Amino acid sequence: RDRSPSRGLGDVYKRQLLSSLKMLSDKSRFEILALLKKGARYNLEIAEELQLGAPTASHHMNLLMTNGFVTIEKQDAKVYYHFIPEKIRELIQLLEKQFLM
Repeated sequence: RDRSPSRGLGDVYKRQLLSSLKMLSDKSRFEILALLKKGARYNLEIAEELQLGAPTASHHMNLLMTNGFVTIEKQDAKVYYHFIPEKIRELIQLLEKQFLM
């Protein structure tokens, strides 16, 4: 086995990978992304559909947005959240590079 330090990811990518995995490890954030995969929603819709308080939903949405899992679109005085599938693809690529290459 090659145990050289050059294999796998650098420190920056490892931090990014761990941060992304932490985002997905929370049940509410995981369910929010699954819901947004079906289509854009605004905060109160997310809160109602997942039985979360509006402040709790906002907290999770801000974390997901900060970490690049969702983006926003303002429409009719509402903020709609959109899922970014490319972030999941990027996460999969980082996992593959770390553990399978």
